Amino acid sequence: MSRSASRAVSENAAKSQRREARFAADYPVRVVWSDLSQAGSGHIKDISPGGARVVMDEAAEAPGHVYLLVHLPGESEPQRLAGEVRWQVGAVIGVRFEPALEIAAVRRLAAAGGRLAE
Repeated sequence: MSRSASRAVSENAAKSQRREARFAADYPVRVVWSDLSQAGSGHIKDISPGGARVVMDEAAEAPGHVYLLVHLPGESEPQRLAGEVRWQVGAVIGVRFEPALEIAAVRRLAAAGGRLAE
């Protein structure tokens, strides 16, 4: 079984594995492969302290680890959120944050618009 096939699960199965509630969001994000070999744009569609569901603008097989670059409201520099890609279905990836985020940051991301991190 390929790596992408082994990580591909239905979104319903992924939801059942979540340990915490997620906040709905529509926040621009830059997804950077941890080895810096590739990057793409997308949107965080839901987020919790432990992770996020990201819809990429273009489908690409995501590696095991990525960085999400986001501009938190009120911050001048983008924040780098490290994470592990736990599943992928087409252009949608589930990312588990390493380490988990503070709930205040999650609420700020969920409540605000934003701009794409450079």
